Amino acid sequence: MPGETPNSEQPIIEEPFSALEKNEVNLTPEQEQGKGYMIDQLSRGSFRDAIGWKKKLPEDVLKSPEVVEATKDGIFKILTSRRPTLAEDIIEIKREFNLSEVVFFEAIEVVVSYLLNNGTYDTALKIKNEFNLPEDVIH
Repeated sequence: MPGETPNSEQPIIEEPFSALEKNEVNLTPEQEQGKGYMIDQLSRGSFRDAIGWKKKLPEDVLKSPEVVEATKDGIFKILTSRRPTLAEDIIEIKREFNLSEVVFFEAIEVVVSYLLNNGTYDTALKIKNEFNLPEDVIH
């Protein structure tokens, strides 16, 4: 009856989540393999290779938590590797893989914090300045 709460004998029917809400995309086996390869390349900081695979996958794949985390890991690897990297390169990665501003700047702040904790002050300050991070990031 309306207004009654279900008892333990009545099954509770839950609405299934849509694939979009779960960020799930139906991929072919070939696309699954490509997604895995792209995630591996992203997490290693090999963005040029990852971009090639990105173009072969549905746009929704980029929103998956695995791809976002791999992109953040790749940014970390690049900025902490002491390879000369310009802000424009990292911003291109942000754009190519559709990272939100919040996620992007969280990734950069993690790098700065790591560098400061490991005594690499000059590099941390350079990154802070290149990405216009607030002063409190280095304190």
